[in-house]
Amino acid sequence: MSLTSATNAIQRLSLNPIMVAGHMTSIAQDLSKLAAEDEASAQVRAKEVMTALCEAYGFNPNTQSKPFAFQDGLAVIPVHGTLLNRFGACYGYVTGYSFLRRQREAAMQDPDVKHIIYDCNSGGGEAAGCMEFAQESFEMRGIKPSTAIVDSNCYSACFAIASGCDQIIVTPSGGAGSIGVLSMHVDVSKMLDNFGVKITPLHKGDHKVQGNPFEELSDDARASIEASIGHTYDRFTTLVAQNRNMDVKTVIDTQARCYNADAALELGLIDGVASPMEAIRVILSGGSTSTTETGENLMPFTPEEQAEVQKAERDRISAITTCEHATGRSKLANHLAFNTSMSAADATAILSASATEAAVAPVVTTAATTTAATTTAPAVTTTTAAATTNFQTAMDQGDHPNVGADAAASGQDAEKDQADELMSAYSAQTGYKFDKK
Repeated sequence: MSLTSATNAIQRLSLNPIMVAGHMTSIAQDLSKLAAEDEASAQVRAKEVMTALCEAYGFNPNTQSKPFAFQDGLAVIPVHGTLLNRFGACYGYVTGYSFLRRQREAAMQDPDVKHIIYDCNSGGGEAAGCMEFAQESFEMRGIKPSTAIVDSNCYSACFAIASGCDQIIVTPSGGAGSIGVLSMHVDVSKMLDNFGVKITPLHKGDHKVQGNPFEELSDDARASIEASIGHTYDRFTTLVAQNRNMDVKTVIDTQARCYNADAALELGLIDGVASPMEAIRVILSGGSTSTTETGENLMPFTPEEQAEVQKAERDRISAITTCEHATGRSKLANHLAFNTSMSAADATAILSASATEAAVAPVVTTAATTTAATTTAPAVTTTTAAATTNFQTAMDQGDHPNVGADAAASGQDAEKDQADELMSAYSAQTGYKFDKK
């Protein structure tokens, strides 16, 4: 199946216009990898994509039951790697327009989905099928809001896909643009001459073998290919101008440049600059929402909004680590504060329902030996032991998740398992659905 898909893609790409950023040169490698996939490995790749999406957005991978990554009303659809027409899967390094269309339709029809997110990380792909998909997305505006979250590449065909959304948010280190079209002709005639091989195409119809690789590209063939590129380019620039509410001349003036996030925002190609998690929090909090009645684009993230998001995150962490129920449960409190996006209220509920952590036995060090006290050993009252205990307490209860005095790697794994079990138990008992903001 994958070999057939790769072969068909190679045939379609030959001499046809493609929409790929000039510096993204992995198409041949991606198609080679696709050809090597079998049914079993393809299932592994698809599962890897789902897991990666859950990790990126703080979703629970163990509760996924929909065709897309889902939590808190958000459906996340991947737009990754080389983009292909007539391909119905996403393996991380390739994504098909048929796959995107199927996922979009499922999200649009699902009553649980309140907002559709396209997770974009692609340098582009086939022109065929791309602009049709983007146009469909544009025409669906006002039904359910959609956001393209870029982490970190959104070029050419990928930008066309993103432009169909209500808004585009790019991570600070990311980029967008490359609104252009290209095609390539490979001439192997001189190589064949060196090996004493001559191929003579026999044909009827002046243009029947136009652009074949065994002859030098004729002026007529070049003109024909350039005309096809020009037609696709006109469609691309017009599509972006429509979707981004920009003047066509402004789009053309970009001359297929690739822009960093800040430059793309200044030009109007995108709506905001924020990390994926910051963008998610703003969406969940109701900030910068679109006027769905008019289909207007979402407002950009202002510096004030970004500062507000960052302050809210600091306040959330502080509220969890300093709450009453964090006393005696500092490890769990730090895990909930720093390793999840759980709200302070949900974290406090978890902490209140959990047992206090076992006290850590002090360690007494002498010049000759080091003796670890057991849980039944007499209390150590030396100044050194008391200072060590106070230091551990201060470090565990402070905002220092990576330098806790007794945070061994194996202990952190156990804490995460404990936290997951507690959250599941709390949900089962109360029916409360955790808000991952």
